[in-house]
Amino acid sequence: MRRGLFVILCLIAAVVVAAPAWAQGEFKLQFKKADTDTAGVMRMARQYVPAPAMPASQLSGLPEGAAGNWLYVQAPLGQRKVLMAMAQADTSKLYVDTNGDGALKDEKPLEAAAKSGQQVFGPVALSVGDGKDKRTVSLSVMQPTGRSYLICSPGGYWSGTAELGGRKVSLGLVDSDWDGRIARGEFSMKAIMSRRFDGLAIDLDGDGRFSTSVRNFEVMPLPRLIQAGGVYYSLSVKPDASAVTFTKVEPKLGTLDAGTPDVEVMLFGDTGAHYLKESGGKWPLPAGDYLAGRVVLSRKDDSGATWSLTGQPGQDTGPIRVEAGKTVAMGLGGLVAAADVSKASRGNPISIGFALKSDGGIEFAPGAMKDGKRQAAPTFKILGENGAVLKADKFSYG
Repeated sequence: MRRGLFVILCLIAAVVVAAPAWAQGEFKLQFKKADTDTAGVMRMARQYVPAPAMPASQLSGLPEGAAGNWLYVQAPLGQRKVLMAMAQADTSKLYVDTNGDGALKDEKPLEAAAKSGQQVFGPVALSVGDGKDKRTVSLSVMQPTGRSYLICSPGGYWSGTAELGGRKVSLGLVDSDWDGRIARGEFSMKAIMSRRFDGLAIDLDGDGRFSTSVRNFEVMPLPRLIQAGGVYYSLSVKPDASAVTFTKVEPKLGTLDAGTPDVEVMLFGDTGAHYLKESGGKWPLPAGDYLAGRVVLSRKDDSGATWSLTGQPGQDTGPIRVEAGKTVAMGLGGLVAAADVSKASRGNPISIGFALKSDGGIEFAPGAMKDGKRQAAPTFKILGENGAVLKADKFSYG
């Protein structure tokens, strides 16, 4: 009896010891068609493309016999511009240049399916690359009813399940840069805005969906590391996205210093997405590059009311580099009020914009919030050379 109990205890111990190894490894993925473009995993890859109506006589590459006005676009998908067009008189058919020859004469039109107040086309296969490096990507297109633009997104994503941090998590990988591969790309705000990256969606909290809330962002550019259950894992993806490998790691840490304790920061980094708050405005992070997706500065006045400003980096803002064993300032100090003056806008002689910018490149939306409510737009005066008031007015929210 004692020997049997000893054997059972040894087996239990073996399972406990083996658990960390079990919570990593290679996990298979399969391509999954996206029936709609509402899932969080697909939103990171959406592109909104203007589709102006133009006479067929002014356009090239249209189908034989094309007449009247056509909605005509050259959609910038990755390294290729994809020609798409539909007759304004019949928006139930969309022609797509699938082979990249710049013409629609040899293309069969995609038939629309009506879903949730919009027409959905595809998915359809597109050829990308050249010669031996030729690959195929999947495209879905939506046209909201009555709108003169198209919404392009991949026709699906690679889906699977991994064992991380002692639990099963759902995964999604998206070819956001339309090159037919899954790989980490350039990490900058400009690259993210122009979709020059591939994406990861990971259901870390196990609620059955890919969250895009600020405090729990589970959709992100493909990172180098990801944290699950308090454990960091490196991840590598096969170029054809057939499998992803997670390996437990202990990254070296640095410190990000916001310079103020009254701040909330949502970061995207090559170590995943991070929501940072409290801790005196200083947080330990794995060494790597980060971009502030959202920053909220707050202060309480003498009456106890909370005033806040919300900002995000400008397109030219570079990443924040956190180095192991060092502290890096986030650059939220030195707020400067800047006026942006531009020429005629909607019939007005000039347009004057107002912004607050930090020395770290964070641009704060004009107008402070008081206890969660936006306050009246600020006023301004334009003075002449002699100091006389030429114009007194107030800004309006765009």
